[in-house]
Amino acid sequence: MRLVCREIAHAARKDGETAFPELGKIVERLEAIRRSHQQKIRSIAEGEKQELWFWQWVDFEMEVTGHAEQEVLDAVRVSGYTGRKARHGT
Repeated sequence: MRLVCREIAHAARKDGETAFPELGKIVERLEAIRRSHQQKIRSIAEGEKQELWFWQWVDFEMEVTGHAEQEVLDAVRVSGYTGRKARHGT
């Protein structure tokens, strides 16, 4: 709500326009902010899920290959996952 109020306060006014916009426009903007916030939360959750999956995969690869964690990480060639360091300095 504060964000919407700040936007209203700083918005340029046209000739004859009232200082306070119609209630529908305020509600519309609040809904847009809510949707944006929910999308950010979903995006963060998805990133955390992918990160968990990656480290589960590393554990599996270590078990199957017998390689140390850093050896498994050094073999990764997927953008966003290369250059990682072992979790526990192993």
